[in-house]
Amino acid sequence: MRELTLEQVEEVSGAGLSSAEAVGILGGMGVAKFGLGWATMGVGAAFAAGPLIVIGMSGLAFYAGYKMFTR
Repeated sequence: MRELTLEQVEEVSGAGLSSAEAVGILGGMGVAKFGLGWATMGVGAAFAAGPLIVIGMSGLAFYAGYKMFTR
């Protein structure tokens, strides 16, 4: 068994650091809206922010996938 180079590790793990920041933001938005939304916001604010968060999460998921598959 031999050690992998940095380039080989990035190929195995996806896009490496280029999509990691998008995935991190995506996870943070999901936790903020769906994990803590009812505890920290009023019901009206949660309903108003819901569609915007879903659109943002979809866009970031697309961006992360694009970065991962264009390497």
